[in-house]
Amino acid sequence: MPTLHGPLRYTGTIDELVAYQMKGSDKTIVRRKAFITKGAYQKEPQYAAMRRNSAEFAICARAGKMVRTALPIIMRLTDQNMTPVLQGFCKILQKKDTVHPHGERPVLFSMHKEALTSLPFTKRHLFDSVWKQRPVATLLREKTALHIQIGELLPGFNFQLPWQKPYYRIIASLAAIQDVYADQIKYPSILYTKDLPSTTVFSDWMMAKKTVPAHCMNLQLENTDLKEDAGITWVGAIGIEMGEPDLTGSIQPVKYASTARILVTG
Repeated sequence: MPTLHGPLRYTGTIDELVAYQMKGSDKTIVRRKAFITKGAYQKEPQYAAMRRNSAEFAICARAGKMVRTALPIIMRLTDQNMTPVLQGFCKILQKKDTVHPHGERPVLFSMHKEALTSLPFTKRHLFDSVWKQRPVATLLREKTALHIQIGELLPGFNFQLPWQKPYYRIIASLAAIQDVYADQIKYPSILYTKDLPSTTVFSDWMMAKKTVPAHCMNLQLENTDLKEDAGITWVGAIGIEMGEPDLTGSIQPVKYASTARILVTG
């Protein structure tokens, strides 16, 4: 992908060129506008492969949005643009489908639940490099509950915060995401998207250099009728967010001083 350098760097559109920047990168990316007419794209046989690829890209884009919508607080803790990360991940899952024809392959989270725990939410400071002794998470699908057992946090030993900030807090989320099929892109009403249940809990702000005793974080979703839906995957995620006091003494989150990961799926 071409990038702009030197004194001519800009963002926006000039003639046939479009320049833009992406979160997590200081490069300016440039691309040329496409000039395929809508009628030719929809009908001409030479664009058949392009139409199939475009249809599958739409499925991946919707599946990536599904994850972002389900975990908005966790997404706030990232230090990179998660849209291409999620779309690339969904494309990998899509390619694993051997039943549907090219152009209609779905993204089946329910068939690859464990793979979700490998999603990298941060580039600079991975969760496991900060929290050496990973919390033990138990997801009870039949109760739509998540229990996270956190061991004693010993700063500098099993808990190494790389940010020079005085406070931090722990954030945990439990959410549902849905498998995405081609017909759900054509008929969005059969895709839950914003109606999928989720819940998030925050710990109190804690001093970064103080030992924290072992404790639990419990999340519970009530009155959901999706427990038996095989196309629903439940996701338990956790994150760390640094904070510092503002002029009034109130502790405020510090942007990009955070890390997160998906702990468990079910």
